[in-house]
Amino acid sequence: MTRRTVAWPLALVAAVLYSSFLLSYVVRRGQHADFVSQLELPGAPYADWYRASDVLAGLALLVIAWLCWPDRHVRTAVRWACVMVAVVGAGSLLDGSTSMDCASGTGTTCDLGDHSVPGLLHQLIVGHTLSGLAGFAAAGIGAACCARASHPAHPGWMRVHIVLAAGIGLCGLADLALLLVNIDMGLVERLRILLVSAWIASVPWTVRAVRHDAWARSTHDADTRAVRS
Repeated sequence: MTRRTVAWPLALVAAVLYSSFLLSYVVRRGQHADFVSQLELPGAPYADWYRASDVLAGLALLVIAWLCWPDRHVRTAVRWACVMVAVVGAGSLLDGSTSMDCASGTGTTCDLGDHSVPGLLHQLIVGHTLSGLAGFAAAGIGAACCARASHPAHPGWMRVHIVLAAGIGLCGLADLALLLVNIDMGLVERLRILLVSAWIASVPWTVRAVRHDAWARSTHDADTRAVRS
């Protein structure tokens, strides 16, 4: 079994762990939290599981980035996609190890009840917020890198990643807009997490397709040079 073969099932596991908030709908506890991160608040039901799932997802993503790292003849965009997978993994690790220590409107460390521009800017100095933003931004960039790597030989994968990159970006903008007008953003945030999970699951298959194309191209070029010589 090659290391890239191991990446496929590991990516599926990482995708499930990354969307661990879905458990809240099964156990019917905490599913109405404004932010998914509130499920990890100390004392909240199953908080330890949600935090552990973030840590495990982060570790799995770091391993996936290593397993999928391409050979030198594969497009640079694939390498950047793997780097973004690692960044998402690091963000998930930080999310699980530095859970939010405030709930909406409590005014403790970060005031999630303040929906003004200064209030949102204040949240940016919170470590948990920074790691989350870095993770989602990296996922959007990673999906765009996968789209670039898939063009033009794999139009199907290219379209998939364009949709994922656009969806992640639009959800991020929607999150900001909903925060400013004080409207529940829970559904949009959860959709964004699911889109990131879909991208995580797709990365090994995309790398495989692009790598196979690069291998075929390099083999063809080698045969052509041999004939000419």
